[in-house]
Amino acid sequence: SLYIDNKSAALLNCRILSYQDTLLPGGGYNWFYNCYIAGATDFIWGSGKVVLFEECELHAPTGTRAVMQARVNESDDYLGYVFDRCDFTVGEGYESTLIYQYAPDKLTFLNCTFADTYAKHFVREDKPLVPETPTVTNGCKVYSCKTESGADFYGAITATVRETVLELTDEQFSDNYGSRDKIMSWNGNDPS
Repeated sequence: SLYIDNKSAALLNCRILSYQDTLLPGGGYNWFYNCYIAGATDFIWGSGKVVLFEECELHAPTGTRAVMQARVNESDDYLGYVFDRCDFTVGEGYESTLIYQYAPDKLTFLNCTFADTYAKHFVREDKPLVPETPTVTNGCKVYSCKTESGADFYGAITATVRETVLELTDEQFSDNYGSRDKIMSWNGNDPS
């Protein structure tokens, strides 16, 4: 549905709807603010250097194999996907998987709310994420996330997957992800 391949892009207050491959945010630095993005099969895939979703809703209306298949470059200058204050929702009565594992899994979830189904279906087939020992800027990280019913999301992820997800400390969050400018200036980028 939408393919981005340039140094930077900003999409504000957009509705992006499709089925499979709804969004391919390639290129460099992409910022989505207050957007509604819906699909059914790996509908967010690929990656730019930084892809920031801020206050967005990512919706699987009929359940899905996975919301995202993050094909982030292994290079250290790629931070990958960052979801800040986003809502991950599903259609009523449907179960869905959040991640279709595709190494490396450079994903960061900050202050997000997840449909309850994503706690038990965080990764398809409960495969460990790669790298299995994440760091503050590499692998899968979460900070202060909850389920729609109010449970701590990190604690609700199945144990085999949770071992490959880093729960960021307050200091790690503040130093690396505490503002849009910090995130979008990754690797020396000028976010202005």
